[in-house]
Amino acid sequence: MGIQQALLREIAAFCAARGIAATTFGKYAARDTRLVEKLRTGTVTVKTIEKARAYIAAEQGKAQETSREN
Repeated sequence: MGIQQALLREIAAFCAARGIAATTFGKYAARDTRLVEKLRTGTVTVKTIEKARAYIAAEQGKAQETSREN
């Protein structure tokens, strides 16, 4: 499985867990509502892939902190 396919799976799981659309994810992760579409067609840069991964990691970190506080 390629990097882009793995990231698409991560994004799909992230969006499903939070009940958000792929376009919303793209907007928040990279200021690009077409991010997921671009991943599917292979027209994203490594920098954009890194932004998406960093966004997922940051949001998961926030969720863990919130669960610890409660």
